[in-house]
Amino acid sequence: MSTSSSATGGAGDGKQPSKVVVYVVASALLTFVSVLA
Repeated sequence: MSTSSSATGGAGDGKQPSKVVVYVVASALLTFVSVLA
């Protein structure tokens, strides 16, 4: 959870992957819950 090359869409600063991280985490959580349910 430190290196992310394909996660950045070339925002310029590069310090804007927070939304991407939140989206990825939410998707992973949803999938995990779906598998568990």
